[in-house]
Amino acid sequence: MGLLFIIPVLAISIWIIYSSYRALRRGEVSPVWRKRFKVMLVIGVVLGIYCAFLVEYQPNPVVGIKGFPVPTSIHRFENEVWKTNPFPLPIFVMAKLTNFLFGIAVALLPLKFAGMLNQVKPKDTGQL
Repeated sequence: MGLLFIIPVLAISIWIIYSSYRALRRGEVSPVWRKRFKVMLVIGVVLGIYCAFLVEYQPNPVVGIKGFPVPTSIHRFENEVWKTNPFPLPIFVMAKLTNFLFGIAVALLPLKFAGMLNQVKPKDTGQL
């Protein structure tokens, strides 16, 4: 069941990262955008580490969740004790990877939008 959520989030994250990198490799952008890409990539790695390994939240008093946007473990408060419901190892690893790549993709998203806006901007032909 977890794969129904993991696969689309993973695919969109990979697409955002790859298409941003591809635009830089083709030389479609000025050198200043390369510097911005590197800065946003570093911010994305930090955000990815945070999303994959450090995020922990409680949507209600008896449930705790680790990981964002894909939960990597769910804790329930039963009989005065927190009990963990472990996920199978392949799902756990894919969720961690998805959360990490999601952090990078979110940081690169502003560059992706700016690149898309730059492509649709009309060229100045010099005519009135």
